[in-house]
Amino acid sequence: DINPGDRQCECKGLMEPIDILQKNGDYVILHKCLKCGLCLEVCPNYSYGSDFFGPLFANDSYMIYNSQTKDRKHIAKTYKKHFAAHCSKALSCQTVCPVKIETLTSILKMNRAK
Repeated sequence: DINPGDRQCECKGLMEPIDILQKNGDYVILHKCLKCGLCLEVCPNYSYGSDFFGPLFANDSYMIYNSQTKDRKHIAKTYKKHFAAHCSKALSCQTVCPVKIETLTSILKMNRAK
């Protein structure tokens, strides 16, 4: 995300940065999820009541995992059970997100979590 200003205009001021990561020499700005549920609506793997919690869970897991010093193993195990085991990485969640959260970044970080 090199020019977040133009995305902010597109998102109509909904973006709330919460962290900045360096990725391949570029910086990625992480934004706070609005919990609107659009990602769940378009996700081909999500269905209400299933064991798959959806993209919203991946982003929240990543934020919690990075803010915790204890229980990281439990967070990673829960993520793997309720997200990683079911996600096909269609990334329609990223396309529809009103604040353009890069779910793939959260997925990649959490998939490496131990």
